Amino acid sequence: MGDETIADGPCFLKAVIDAAYTNTRSSSAVIRAMLASLDDCMKTLKDSNIETFNQHVKDNLKKLVAAGESSNDLLTNLSKAY
Repeated sequence: MGDETIADGPCFLKAVIDAAYTNTRSSSAVIRAMLASLDDCMKTLKDSNIETFNQHVKDNLKKLVAAGESSNDLLTNLSKAY
């Protein structure tokens, strides 16, 4: 009786969806924080490498879009960083 495994598909699916939803919401908050501090990111790059910086911004924007979010203050943050 103790070795019996009971598979519960609906409960497992709910657990997976809950984890994905939570990760998406927390991930988008982290990405938003990174995009808000682009000026600090630029300072950390060797020789203020603009290509590396632009790729960093693009990658984070893609992650934000994948989470179903967008950024309204990107232009302001980019201006501050450049």
